[in-house]
This record gives sequence, structure tokens and C-alpha cells, in this order.
Amino acid sequence: MLKDKKLIMLKDKKLIKIIIISILAIIMVTVVLQNVAPIKLDFLFWTFTISRFLVVSLLLTIGFIFGWLLRGQFLLRKKEKE
Repeated sequence: MLKDKKLIMLKDKKLIKIIIISILAIIMVTVVLQNVAPIKLDFLFWTFTISRFLVVSLLLTIGFIFGWLLRGQFLLRKKEKE
């Protein structure tokens, strides 16, 4: 009985997580698609003209990757403490 309740709670947490991620993805896509104007980007000695869409997409991807890597580090530290 207790095992069933834990299983249901885990499924509920996963569903909530999926809903939150879906909402954030929709917001991200909306922001990216509304920012398609070209911008001038200066980096050290180079100057690029690139769409804002690419810059925002690149930064969101980099942020996602760093968050995923840091999550792995926190999980490793948590396992070491246990």
C-alpha cells in the first residue's frame, strides 16, 4: 500500500516536471521567434551581423548545457555524502 502511494507520488512529480518544462519551452520558442531582427555583434577584433534569433538560441542552449552539467555535479556530491 505504501509502495503504491510512493509510486503515484513519483508519477505526479514527473508529470508536474514535464508540464513546467513544456511551459518554459513554449515561452522560450515565443521569445526566440519574436527576435529575428539582425544585430551587430562585436567580439574582440571581429564584427558580426547575426540575427537576434541565433544569439538568443545559442545563449539558451549554452545555459541549458551548463545547468545540465552542474546538476550532474550536485548529484555526484550528494551521493558521496550518503
